[in-house]
Amino acid sequence: MTNATRPDLDGLISGGQGRRRRRNLTVLGGAAAAVVLVGGGIFGITQLGSDDDDIPPAEDPSVAETSDAPVDEGPPPYVDRNGLPLEPGTYRKTVGFNDTRDIQADLTFGDGWDASGDPFTGTTDRDWAVLAIYQLESLPGESACVAVRSGAEPWGQPGRPAGETTQEVARQLTTLPGATVLEPPERGEAFGYPAHHLQVRIVDSCDDVYVVANATDGGHGISYYQSLNQRDRVVVIDFQVVDVDGTPIVVELVHHREATQETVARATAVRDSITFVLAE
Repeated sequence: MTNATRPDLDGLISGGQGRRRRRNLTVLGGAAAAVVLVGGGIFGITQLGSDDDDIPPAEDPSVAETSDAPVDEGPPPYVDRNGLPLEPGTYRKTVGFNDTRDIQADLTFGDGWDASGDPFTGTTDRDWAVLAIYQLESLPGESACVAVRSGAEPWGQPGRPAGETTQEVARQLTTLPGATVLEPPERGEAFGYPAHHLQVRIVDSCDDVYVVANATDGGHGISYYQSLNQRDRVVVIDFQVVDVDGTPIVVELVHHREATQETVARATAVRDSITFVLAE
């Protein structure tokens, strides 16, 4: 598989990340939980004996009994591994939040995926697809082009604030710079929630990176394989804007216009596997 390096947008669009930091999220990742468990195991086996080993210890009534039953912590978290192959399986990703809880998504992957900022699958510069799930904060105005340099302002100008309903967000996505609407917004249902579906085609004529959205987890770009001529950098984006517990969540499946049916089907299967989870 030919790996497409995702543009490094760290520090480029920081509004969403700052918003998340202010909220003091309390979700415990699987890796952190493992450290706690391993640490507890080490502590348990390093207790030293004494000459009184035959005397049973006094029971402490203040210590609550613990159950040996396994705790279901859900799937492992999805982690950006800079384009390394992704092991098939189900992963969990935090994709947004509202006033009371986090919004997470479980996704099930087969073979042929790379773990980038957003999951990537493909074989050539014209045969690829990317799946992104996010809570939109702002969209580009007249231009969606962003210069990849630390501290650059999103799109070189203030973005448009995202709408508060799925209908508003869907309408805004039809006005992305360089977009041609292939399927206008249509109200329906997706993943068990009310949703608006739409599809657009975009000509990526940016010198650096075309960024579709500034989200709560940073910027989401679609500029893969920058070596292509601009006339060949045309993508199709299928959007589902989902009302999850009153919060619009965008599910974005983007692929090169010449992507094979096999690649698009592989990406669609993962998208269709999405289950949203509301974390308390």
